[in-house]
Amino acid sequence: MDRKVLEARLAQRFQSFSLPEAFTSVFSKPADEKVWSKLKLLGEIIVDAADGVVVACVQEEEELQNLRDAASEGLSPVLARAVMLGGTLLQAGGRVLTNLAHGTVPLTVRLQPVNWKFVPLSAFGQALRAGAQGAKPLEVRALAEAWREPGERQVRRLSAQATFTKLLVDLGQVLFLHQCHTWSIAGKAWVDEAKIQGAARYYLKGQHVGEKPIFDSICAYCGELLYGVLGDAISNKTSGRPVDIDREECAADGQPPFLLRWPPELFAVEVPDVFEYDEASNKLSVRTHHHERPPWKRAAHHLHSDEKAAWLYCDICQRRLAGGAGEGGAGFVPFRDSESLKRTRGLQPPPPPDGGPHKLAAPSGATAELKRKWAQAKAKASKANKQRGTKLNLANLVPEPDPDYWQTAPDAPFAELQTEDARGHLACCNLISSMKKHQDEKGRTAYASSAAETVFFRRNPEQLATTLAFMLGRDEGQMAKIKQSEIEPLRKCLVWLRERNPHVKHYFTTFEKFQDSIAGYRSEVHKCQTNVSHNTWKRVAVKLI
Repeated sequence: MDRKVLEARLAQRFQSFSLPEAFTSVFSKPADEKVWSKLKLLGEIIVDAADGVVVACVQEEEELQNLRDAASEGLSPVLARAVMLGGTLLQAGGRVLTNLAHGTVPLTVRLQPVNWKFVPLSAFGQALRAGAQGAKPLEVRALAEAWREPGERQVRRLSAQATFTKLLVDLGQVLFLHQCHTWSIAGKAWVDEAKIQGAARYYLKGQHVGEKPIFDSICAYCGELLYGVLGDAISNKTSGRPVDIDREECAADGQPPFLLRWPPELFAVEVPDVFEYDEASNKLSVRTHHHERPPWKRAAHHLHSDEKAAWLYCDICQRRLAGGAGEGGAGFVPFRDSESLKRTRGLQPPPPPDGGPHKLAAPSGATAELKRKWAQAKAKASKANKQRGTKLNLANLVPEPDPDYWQTAPDAPFAELQTEDARGHLACCNLISSMKKHQDEKGRTAYASSAAETVFFRRNPEQLATTLAFMLGRDEGQMAKIKQSEIEPLRKCLVWLRERNPHVKHYFTTFEKFQDSIAGYRSEVHKCQTNVSHNTWKRVAVKLI
């Protein structure tokens, strides 16, 4: 056997700690973790262990009298000399925490040795330690119900299971640091005690980093995810009075407008922890653990001056509802639903004088079968579950979905377009950037780099393509860098956009200009001669080409 291995085994450098008997006797089965009375005992065990308190049992009257003689008088008597108690030697200078004057055998005595070491606890454990020193000790359940994380203003009520987890973290830290102290006294420790405490402290911080989600609320008007603490500088969260979809003030238990801006199914897909969706009935509901405070409602707090400001909004919607201006004094970008389009000035193309189709509106190419599928998908997503009254039912958030307010189209396969190249073909222009995705010779993706073209003209180098640029596709309609599975959904999306969206009915390509020229030439000829044969139009088209 290797000499170092033998030395390590003989020195017992890998000794581990075990749970105290007081813990194992209280928690014997998983159901005990949810009992508040047993959590109270666990809190007392942790506080005593962190303060270095040891427990000894006095069985004989002679030992009790010897302890009384060695202890000084006062509220916290100190041992003037060493005492042997129950086979344990108590050094002089230790504090006796039990009242010995009126005690009778058998008596459980609590003592704090003179060489005890302070053990840091978490914020929850430190609050429990401070509450145990008061005239009326603070119980674990009372602390859990009024618990507020450091740096937060709102109270986060802890369940029995969450409280047990926090107590276990403190118990593990106390036992581990006590074992490290024992190793240091025996000369078996490889690092000093200060480094051990620092490592344990930062380990606990790492364990609590992911406890609080980044986004914990949602804007009641537009549906944007909210983060931070209400009123802090690093936060997009504000509060205001409840308003409906028409910006009219409503009750706090009414329906928030963001629920009407998307199909019900989308909420369960994007935020599955909060919302639950039933496909058979098209019913959207809030999960049970969010019933106490839905994500669009503000938590009650004594610092809030306006009690009617019960809903949460993003900072942009707060300015929008207050009648202010956007960034730089400009207006706000309207929502992309058909109802908002009706209220927006200057975006709807004016109708032609003769009442026919618009000159720029090219044929969409939508067949009757495709339009029927669109209608079926739209009817399925807008299926109603009517209810009585105006009070919001958390089990039926959207009783009557209204497609006119939707920001997306469930009848078109936009979700099947996963790559950026496929999505880029939905626009009238393509984005050309100097930032190029880099891949090595094995095809592995690396960091993006700036690619540019250098042109030398009159000995003055000029770097091009260093900024973002939009290039209109005029003569080409290439389907490059698109997956085979995305070609058909892309065609359906393009057809849907040309049929439903007035802003993309014309792509300004050469082919469409040719079609417009033919249509204009045909109308002029019709004015001169009403009866023109089909063969004549073929000859005209051949000459124009």
